[in-house]
Amino acid sequence: MTPRLPVQFALVGMLFLVFDVEALFFYPWAVVLRELGSRGLWIMGSFLVLLTAGYVYARSRRALDWS
Repeated sequence: MTPRLPVQFALVGMLFLVFDVEALFFYPWAVVLRELGSRGLWIMGSFLVLLTAGYVYARSRRALDWS
């Protein structure tokens, strides 16, 4: 018999996967940064703002609290 895991464990796992996949976009961007120029910098800046907004939203909804 397998032990039951709380729903909170699955939620934190899904949030980790979402933020981890989004963070994978940083490597190819860093490789071609010189070719992209200032437009690429602005696009990645907006991506970082969206990523930060998602993190702040998850924290405000207390999705990352384990208690």
